[in-house]
Amino acid sequence: MFRANLLALLEFDFFTTSTEPLKRKVMEHKTNGRCEVVPNAVPDSVLAIAEENELHLTSRPSNVVGYFAGTKTHDKDLLLAEEGILRFLETDPEGRFLVVGPVSLPIALADHRRVIQHGVVDYLRLPKLMQQCSTVIAPLEQTIFNDCKSRVKFLEACLAGCRLIATPIPDMKAAACHWADLPQTQDEWQTALARKYSESVRSNLASERFLYLKGQCHAARSADALLSLLGE
Repeated sequence: MFRANLLALLEFDFFTTSTEPLKRKVMEHKTNGRCEVVPNAVPDSVLAIAEENELHLTSRPSNVVGYFAGTKTHDKDLLLAEEGILRFLETDPEGRFLVVGPVSLPIALADHRRVIQHGVVDYLRLPKLMQQCSTVIAPLEQTIFNDCKSRVKFLEACLAGCRLIATPIPDMKAAACHWADLPQTQDEWQTALARKYSESVRSNLASERFLYLKGQCHAARSADALLSLLGE
């Protein structure tokens, strides 16, 4: 399948990617091509719905951590945060860990009574589920594949009013270096997961992040690079 995709790619001369590392990979295979980065962003229609319903301001407990995985390929990624999650659950007897998606949990988490797991849900249901969480996590193994991934988890967290703890892949650092916790070690993951905010502080931070989302991460800004490519 990958071979077929590469052969198809080589038939084109103009490309867009969502991240700089992915652009570099494209150009390795198509050295005479032209590629523009069009960062992932939130459509204005989605921003309008989120703002009208004040999704980011919905009150929620300060001790619910969420993990929202789109595919089963994240099984190994979760291991990076496992110790921090277990420590969080150990130190907070009311804390909960919500997992949504097709991932297989490590035994210590799967058997924990305060770990709640949902299967795959429709994407449009995610904001409602995320509103139950004060914090969401996005751990990723250190691989070339993951380095090419984008800021999507940050965009989703801002829409839902959640604090994000994520592996500092390049596009996440570019979008969220001042707006998310980006731990690199097991100890840093534990420290980040142990940190809690009152509801008033969370709400204020959520408002700041949502304003940043509106100003810097909406689709109109991302379209500039695409229009530049099409205009030549």
